[in-house]
Amino acid sequence: MQATHNCIDSSKKIPFVSTYSPTKKFLHDNPLALKVTLIFFTWLGLVMAYSGLSNSNYYQLFTGLQLTIGSLLANATAPFFIPPTHNPSDKAFQEACCRGVHLVYKGNLPLLIIPKEVSSYDAGYARGFMMAPQIKKMIGLNNFAFCTLMGFPKEIPLVAEKMKSVIPEKYLAEMQGLVDGYNKKREGWNFLKGEPLTLEWIIYFNMLPDMGSMDYKNAEIWLKRQKEAMGCTVVMDGDDLESGPTVLRTVDWNSMGIFGTVSFVELRETSCGIRTINQSCPLLVGYLTSLNEKGLFGSLNVAIGMTDYPEKMPIVFYLRHLIESCVNVEEALRFCQEKALSSSNLCFADKHDGKSVHLMQMPNGSNNEREWDKKKPLVTLNFRYAPDPTRPTPTNSWEREGEIHNKYLKFHDKNILNAKERLQKIRSGREVNNARTISTAIIKPNESFSISFDNGYAGSEKLMEVPLKSWFGRDLNIKNYDDFKMKN
Repeated sequence: MQATHNCIDSSKKIPFVSTYSPTKKFLHDNPLALKVTLIFFTWLGLVMAYSGLSNSNYYQLFTGLQLTIGSLLANATAPFFIPPTHNPSDKAFQEACCRGVHLVYKGNLPLLIIPKEVSSYDAGYARGFMMAPQIKKMIGLNNFAFCTLMGFPKEIPLVAEKMKSVIPEKYLAEMQGLVDGYNKKREGWNFLKGEPLTLEWIIYFNMLPDMGSMDYKNAEIWLKRQKEAMGCTVVMDGDDLESGPTVLRTVDWNSMGIFGTVSFVELRETSCGIRTINQSCPLLVGYLTSLNEKGLFGSLNVAIGMTDYPEKMPIVFYLRHLIESCVNVEEALRFCQEKALSSSNLCFADKHDGKSVHLMQMPNGSNNEREWDKKKPLVTLNFRYAPDPTRPTPTNSWEREGEIHNKYLKFHDKNILNAKERLQKIRSGREVNNARTISTAIIKPNESFSISFDNGYAGSEKLMEVPLKSWFGRDLNIKNYDDFKMKN
């Protein structure tokens, strides 16, 4: 096992390859302007085509048709490249209860509350049934992306069948319940039902974070595609008078214009009675950003790897299993001696310690660890960290890390001593906040958890407080959730 510290010399001025576009940000904040523009060009194309047809001007006819078709295609693909903003007050879900699972709002923050009495199958069924309209949209957009932008994944049946033998049974049962709940709700729709959901499809969706390291060839293709993209970020910072780190966590994912809208916080109580908090969306059964009541925080960033055959658990289920099983960073490190499907960068924090673990990245296939200390922020991006950070890097990791450390130099000069204040400035900066940022969270293990969602630039949105103390303190129970709603 190799332990290293931060890999970038923060004294060096490393140029940042910015993907921030003022025009894109304006269109994100003002989606109506984009729609009006596309409608105008569609109308203009139709007028030109009609005029050309009437006057037997075939050049004008074909130009008008091209403009019309181009505008229609731009309208169909716009959410993938310029996702529209989501106003949290425009609530995406309807509050409901199904099979003991509650979907409720705390202010503008949607919460899915799953008590330990609910079986894995019923937890999935309730989610699929209550969130069916949102799932339908996600399926349609993902199928469009799979079939056009990514190429249809012909390996779904083969890979999914193999995954059934390595994913824990309780997670498979929950996914099967989600499939059945959605399809049951779908049966009641009179028209435009969309495609039915299958277990194989949802397994593949939960494997998307593993796709970059399924084999070396695909990893290289993925690296080229991500050359001008951004990626997930974790920054651990701390205060001199407090123990343990405060964590900034951002999630970058192509929202397709909807993922931020339908994101929510899941409050789950396992069958063993362990309570967890997890950022989620209707189709995600695994974990990306999570915290348990023992005070263990865990998150994952995708990274380049060398996996060439599926024989281990997909990383989102790996992290969920870890969070449901471990109580502190030390136990999490022991858990990580077991390999996962992909060589992701995992981050863990508790009330005393913080570590970044880079799975299977050493030359011999072992893990690489980096440790947080109060003198220097621990930044984790999308490098293949071992034995040294790779260059070129996906998602501009080298440039972004340099920018973050340079910003910390300015914090020192300005005498900004509060960790949360520093992390607030980082989360809204161009080094982490971009068109793919669907969530940002600032977390102090066992003390506070605040999060924001959007279809892009979530670091610009106001953070919403998760009821951590109520949930972990057992004040928030399913039996009195109506009282909780009135209080909040």
